[in-house]
Amino acid sequence: MKKLFFLAVALSAVTAMQAQTEGLLLEEDFEYEASRPLVSDPVEGMDNLDPETGWSTAANSSAAISTFEIVEGNLTYPGYPGGQYGNSLRYNGTAGQGVFKLFPEGICDDKDVYVAFLMKIENTNEEITGGDFLFGLKMEPQADSWNWGGRIYAKVDPAYPGEEISFGVQKLADCNIRWVNGSTGPFFPSGQTLLVIMRYHVGKVYGNSAEEEAGHFDDEISFYVNPAIAAEPATPDIFLSDANAKDIYRWGTTRVFGSARGIYFRSADQGAIPAYIIDGIRVGRTWADIMGQTQGVEDIHYIESIHKTINEDGQIVIHKGARRFSVLGIEL
Repeated sequence: MKKLFFLAVALSAVTAMQAQTEGLLLEEDFEYEASRPLVSDPVEGMDNLDPETGWSTAANSSAAISTFEIVEGNLTYPGYPGGQYGNSLRYNGTAGQGVFKLFPEGICDDKDVYVAFLMKIENTNEEITGGDFLFGLKMEPQADSWNWGGRIYAKVDPAYPGEEISFGVQKLADCNIRWVNGSTGPFFPSGQTLLVIMRYHVGKVYGNSAEEEAGHFDDEISFYVNPAIAAEPATPDIFLSDANAKDIYRWGTTRVFGSARGIYFRSADQGAIPAYIIDGIRVGRTWADIMGQTQGVEDIHYIESIHKTINEDGQIVIHKGARRFSVLGIEL
């Protein structure tokens, strides 16, 4: 009887976890060997797709300069489902390659994309101006496309211990950066794990040409740091809307182009972007997607700590703490 009960719960756990990932456009916990670069053997001017990690470099003259490395250990945040397995990724804070990973489809035309990740900005006595963006939504799949929207910036001011970090967001290069309130913050300490979330609303194309669309751009950014997990807060830490700054999905010279097509992490000169560790990247269409919230599983309080893997024999293995069970409820 106990075995049958566990089987039901285990199958519910599998179903729940499948449901949690079905709505995700991308999930990255960096389950790769520590001390390897994110992209192996990069070559200048190439996209350098790494077959193991699925990450590529932007195809430019800095593509061969590795600045992103897998490091041992992971980041976690209470209640957030990302970052619980595998290792993590470190950016070393210097100029070099930019790296990206694509979604299976582009998000555009009055739709939302939510990007969440865990981030630890390393303790530093160096002032970081936030002079360049560290993250952006890649607008086109090609490695030699330089269109990135939904940009995230971070400043570090060591003159304020415990409140060194502040964030800013930007639609595109022709839009002013919207920083947190310079007097009231919120500000965050370096050396601690932060949960960073951006909701980017990709608006509609207006008119029949770039000229007609000017002044009618409707993309919106809502940005949160360390929010409550249960539901999207009513008021973001930063909100940005600018009808005069271009959208990521819009008229170009002769055609409509762009979308939220992937995630991109940027390198910059020393002092423009802080060194950091990231983990637990989750990209989805809703808050529930990125938070792993599911419907219709009554025993979710029991199964939320169960993890599923597939072993070398192709068996589904359910993990409950340090114990392992087959899907039939037999302890291994």
